[in-house]
Amino acid sequence: MELYLRGCLIAVALLVLPLPSDPARILGVFPFENWSHTQFFIPLMKELAARGHQVTVISHLKAQKPVANYTELSLHGLVPILGNVTINRVADISVFEAIIHDILDIGVESCQTILESDIMRRFNQSDAAFDAVIAEIFNTDCFVPFAHRFNAPLIGASSSVPYPWYSDRLGMSNNPAYVSTLFYPLGSDDSLWGRLCNSFYLLATQLIYRVYYQPAAQKIASEFFGPSMPPLTELVRNTSLLLLNSHPSITAARALPPGAVQVAGLNLKAPKKLPQDLEEFISGAEHGVIYFSLGSMLDAASFEPQKKRALIDAFAALPQRVLWRGEDDPQAQNLPPNVKMMRWLPQLDILRHPNTKLFITHGGLFSLIESISAATPVLGMPLFADQFDNMKNAQEVGFGLFLHYSDLTKENILRLITKLLSDSRYAETAKVVSDRFKDRPMSPMDTAIYWVEYVVRHKGAPYLKSQAVNLPWYKLYLLDVILFIVCIILATYKTVKLIIKSTLCAASLPPKKHKLM
Repeated sequence: MELYLRGCLIAVALLVLPLPSDPARILGVFPFENWSHTQFFIPLMKELAARGHQVTVISHLKAQKPVANYTELSLHGLVPILGNVTINRVADISVFEAIIHDILDIGVESCQTILESDIMRRFNQSDAAFDAVIAEIFNTDCFVPFAHRFNAPLIGASSSVPYPWYSDRLGMSNNPAYVSTLFYPLGSDDSLWGRLCNSFYLLATQLIYRVYYQPAAQKIASEFFGPSMPPLTELVRNTSLLLLNSHPSITAARALPPGAVQVAGLNLKAPKKLPQDLEEFISGAEHGVIYFSLGSMLDAASFEPQKKRALIDAFAALPQRVLWRGEDDPQAQNLPPNVKMMRWLPQLDILRHPNTKLFITHGGLFSLIESISAATPVLGMPLFADQFDNMKNAQEVGFGLFLHYSDLTKENILRLITKLLSDSRYAETAKVVSDRFKDRPMSPMDTAIYWVEYVVRHKGAPYLKSQAVNLPWYKLYLLDVILFIVCIILATYKTVKLIIKSTLCAASLPPKKHKLM
């Protein structure tokens, strides 16, 4: 009987689990040293392994328990994990400066350190073979040559919405008339000034990346992969597929080629039961709970004293209870009785709780996706990178409001919280947007798996990219066509002007006198 039941279970598993007909060897390279990025990629790689593919992952995570079909090459400890960034560090500089001087500099530095490591040199010299390479696309292209090294299709994966230097991959539109550069949150601003600023930041970032950062990465990568390595500008154009952490329900819609696939929500996990103390704290809140977290990168302990005091005083004046993910010692904060501070909290399960009424967030994309999946309105305090763009979208769509850090006072916090909780339109809009976000033909995970397997089956599927990839910039923006039309117009104008002038001159001449015979 036991043998019969075991056979039945195996048969059911074979019917339910979508195992691939031809298991592929897949390499994942995720060099950015921050968990908020890695959480987008690792679930995908583990699911590929669960579906029968042979998966190798290079990341900064510590080696975990062995998983079937899953091999880890851990870079843990090679470079400092990007975290505990102080609020003053990001609040006192512009988004443009922060990304250029922090994110892109980190990309070049980590590229050098990682590729010079023994673990990477041994891996590069091994006889490994792969059918596809999934590489993080973010702040450096120096790991892209692994696809060339293994003669495998390149799949780019971005944990954020596309940055300006992503367009080289598949020929995505970066039209600054309506596509924000993240440095200037355009939103619905179609004013001359808005489009002018957006255009400036687009051109400036693309120029800086191509003139300074890409050549720096080229030099480092050439030393590692050898002088026969093609230029990075050529290798990135061999990208077969881009997996993007975006969705039109929460990020501004833009024109994308077939090879750019939006899979926001890839990291969302199945609901879990809350620990008993948290369940009692949330369920026992007569007026509901507000959840407050600034994510994993920012150090909540670095709040300016007067800003922190403003938050505590505002929370004390609320009838709701407040769950605060903070790094300080809660006992030292003299917190009001309705506030509970903890160093770690299960954010998604808290947001999914029916008694959670509002999420106060820094506006990071993962936090925004989790709030929408849970249909929870947001109050944003953006500080860095794409957070301003994310919160501007949330405010324009209608499921949130945002407050600049410089305007953080008790009065402003209470005013915005009261508005979000008293006006039912914010909660209703969050529910509508959540329904849109979830209404897809396949889940984000199934979508990503399908397209990865599709690229492997069709040997890179080069037809998924736009022809724009192969066009020089002056042809892409029709500058030669515009110049030709302007020349035709000028030539026509000059010709018509000359004809008219000649005609008028001829008409003004006195008639010729004929001699009498």
